[in-house]
Amino acid sequence: AKRLLGGRSVSDDAERAMVSQLKAECGYQFTSKLEGMFNDMRISRDMQDLYRSYKRNQESQQSGETSGADKPIDIEVDVLTNGYWPSQNVPACTLPSQVQDAIDRYTKFYLDKHTGRKLSWQTSAGAAELKATFGTGPNNYRKHELCVSTYQMCILLLFNEADTLTLGQIRSKTHIPDLELRRHLISLC
Repeated sequence: AKRLLGGRSVSDDAERAMVSQLKAECGYQFTSKLEGMFNDMRISRDMQDLYRSYKRNQESQQSGETSGADKPIDIEVDVLTNGYWPSQNVPACTLPSQVQDAIDRYTKFYLDKHTGRKLSWQTSAGAAELKATFGTGPNNYRKHELCVSTYQMCILLLFNEADTLTLGQIRSKTHIPDLELRRHLISLC
């Protein structure tokens, strides 16, 4: 499951061949969830392509209305069927407003296409790419691209608002579970 969600699969053909071998040896019951996972990933790729087209159409209709700083952020979403994937009972964290806006846009797009469905967001399982500028003064700025977890993104974006924050302030603004918050803060040090 982690390999599929993280995009670390060597190839779809190799994965499908392995599922076919397992199916032949162990039967359909053993591989039905695996096949459901592959199906979810295929449907998610198709849905992501549709969403990109939808966003391009929206942006072309609103061209000139937003500056670079106001440009909506990009999100990529894997829509998964609850019964096929390992469940995680981790409470959702409070996402930054620009991320929540992107989620709301995707939710509207998705529910317009699929009525009667419900999306629940697994914020503990996501990842983000952030473009950050560090340093003081125009001659000392250093630009970096950071690949971080969703929790780390929530923490880092708080520092756009303030230079220093206490553990309690970060906890109250993000609602990340305490052990996860401490683990992610240590990894950012």
